[in-house]
Amino acid sequence: MTECNHTSRKTPILEVKNLTVEISTRGKTLRALDGVDFSIAEGEILGMVGESGAGKSMTGQALIGLLPAGARITSGELWLEGKRIDNLPDRERERLRGKSIGAIFQDPLTSLDPLMKVGEQLVETIRAHRPEMPRAQAKARAIELLRETGIPSPEVRAEQYPHQFSGGMRQRVVIALALAADPKLIIADEPTTALDVSIQAQIISLLKRLAHEHGASIMLITHDMGVIAETADRVAVLYSGEIVEIGNVADVISRPQHPYTKGLMGSIPDIHAPGLWLEQIEGSMPDLADRPKGCPFHPRCRAAMEKCRECRPPLASMGTSDAACWLASPTGNAVPDSLVRFHPKRRDLGKEAGKREEDLKSAKPILSLNDLSCTFDVSAPFLTRLISRLPKQEVKAVSGVSFGVKRGETLALVGESGCGKSTLARLLAGLYKPTAGSINFEGFLEKASGTPDFDRDIAGRLNMIFQDPYASLNPRMRIADIIAEPLETLHPEWPKDAVMKRVRESADLVRLPESALAKFPHQFSGGQRQRISIARALAARPEFLICDEPTSALDVSVQAQVLNLMKELQLEFGITYLFISHNLAVVHHMSDRVGVMYLGKLVELASRDDLFRNPKHPYSRMLLDAIPHLKETGKARTPVQGEVPSPLNPPSGCAFHPRCPRATEICRTTTPQFKGIDIVSESGTSGEGAATRYCACHHPL
Repeated sequence: MTECNHTSRKTPILEVKNLTVEISTRGKTLRALDGVDFSIAEGEILGMVGESGAGKSMTGQALIGLLPAGARITSGELWLEGKRIDNLPDRERERLRGKSIGAIFQDPLTSLDPLMKVGEQLVETIRAHRPEMPRAQAKARAIELLRETGIPSPEVRAEQYPHQFSGGMRQRVVIALALAADPKLIIADEPTTALDVSIQAQIISLLKRLAHEHGASIMLITHDMGVIAETADRVAVLYSGEIVEIGNVADVISRPQHPYTKGLMGSIPDIHAPGLWLEQIEGSMPDLADRPKGCPFHPRCRAAMEKCRECRPPLASMGTSDAACWLASPTGNAVPDSLVRFHPKRRDLGKEAGKREEDLKSAKPILSLNDLSCTFDVSAPFLTRLISRLPKQEVKAVSGVSFGVKRGETLALVGESGCGKSTLARLLAGLYKPTAGSINFEGFLEKASGTPDFDRDIAGRLNMIFQDPYASLNPRMRIADIIAEPLETLHPEWPKDAVMKRVRESADLVRLPESALAKFPHQFSGGQRQRISIARALAARPEFLICDEPTSALDVSVQAQVLNLMKELQLEFGITYLFISHNLAVVHHMSDRVGVMYLGKLVELASRDDLFRNPKHPYSRMLLDAIPHLKETGKARTPVQGEVPSPLNPPSGCAFHPRCPRATEICRTTTPQFKGIDIVSESGTSGEGAATRYCACHHPL
């Protein structure tokens, strides 16, 4: 392979040559990586993208020397700073780990010892690689690392435990640990996946600074092409254990040469080019035990020829990037769009979409919240409080929230973790009870004082789709029984034949074959499991669906399938969605209106277009500025500064004022009212009438 080189690159720190990894399991040998070639220069960030199972993490594990049980390198070479490392004894590979190669993993909680102060963990790591360093010097270095990674008051924070840090701060500690021995190469495996968009922006900024100011070489593994666009210098696209395209990030994104790369690009919602449907790649990654002959992507490729089915294409220079595709052109002309449009198989719903927009203008609310609040008692046990004289402590998870949702619309809720989105969803679903205010669903009222018949009255009419398609399905039940369970609870009088008829109808709506009904959840991919969750939610034919992060656990290609399905069902059945997500690009694609929450309160509510084009609350503006944009490669951003305050001790006045660049004295002392700021009369002109957007800010933008 000749790796494309359109800009001058320094001497490679890392060279991977024809890397092949095989896994022995149950008498079979599975090829997880097949002839992977790439290099990373000093100070360069190489992004690695692809669906789950593509081989991204396996590549990182092979470099670190932490392959899973049964996996081994069967061919190829790994070179670090001019020295071959794949054939070193285990003890020498172990010494390289941390000293020459650092690692940042996805979940900071599993990377940190909960029983050890973070400063001690850093000191221990530093002295493990430099035992001659005095403890006092190692402690000073630990504090310096915390300061370098952007942790405020590092001397104080070094004496705290991991549970006393937020998710973003914990990830900074993990990065500090990775830097403890000044490694030449850092493997960052999904370092921003579990983080809010605001914290994600801070981590992206930190990684870029480490590469460009400190000369660290970084291999960034992620499924988020937006993060790659903003962070990486080059990108490698993996599919079924092979690199199918690699090149400068701007070239690959703007002129992808491989149909799979094109499909990934089309699967990503773009706030600058909204459309009714996302392009979607049908099918899923091939099973390692049944790899297709020829090009591994040909079973899913609309452009596949006979040659693709018979012969594996080599990774070769195609002008703008290196690509492994028989249709790619060395002149730089990408595969024609007409051949790689991954249109879903559906009837034309364009007319229904236009009719829905008209209907929404006159639609009445199906759900109304009035001054809704939910408070949790988080006090220590009574005897502990009595002996230690501790005060009673309460957390206002939701505080005075009011809004309505029109029949057939999609209202999205956004905000950082801990802002109250999921608590609000559980209040609506009846999983929590309000401590103040009321919920009105089609005339049925739930009050803080309690309404005994409310849950019974709305049963089946309001349902919920949960975030994790793995945890939300009973692994011991067959799919037919999972979908049938709510029907049997709501309609115990129904005969078995009627229940199974509805189960088959629900499965058909989400395009699950009838053969799937006899299987168990573990036999399905993440996207298929989420389809099962949606089928279960649809079984009782609800009018209102609460969707709590329904695609956050899915790859972008599978996410596109699920989002298209949800839009399709809404157009066919008029379902109303409350859509909760931290992915603002997905929110833009799905929503009609958007509510922004901060520390339990609604701070802005507006139509999607109004909010994304002209946000009024500074917090909304900062969230939007933090979105990684696919087409704006290398763009510098000003990430949201600071952390969400503790709900146990919220700030006085406006809760956002400690992080707000526009805050004045009134913001620090007086809580702003949530009120209408754009008033439109019935004739459509400004003046007396109904508010079209609301904001809680003393100084709206």
